[in-house]
Amino acid sequence: MGSTHKTIYVPDLQMLRIPLPSLAEQKEIVDRIRSSNHQVDQLADALDQQTGLLSERRQVLITAAVTGQLDVTTASSTASSR
Repeated sequence: MGSTHKTIYVPDLQMLRIPLPSLAEQKEIVDRIRSSNHQVDQLADALDQQTGLLSERRQVLITAAVTGQLDVTTASSTASSR
């Protein structure tokens, strides 16, 4: 079994070498992340728009059913035959 060391001293941390990608590669990584974030934002906007349209459609259908403009008995049998 190994031993445990409960304390980490600053000089020990200063001796650690952490490899980093070159500045050019870091910039490429940032560009890819920004591009991905932009795509996610566009998809989120599209989903919000679709959700809004579906909510409007739902409200129109409910209103039509309640006011008798839509015969729900034939609408449901037509939908189930598809």
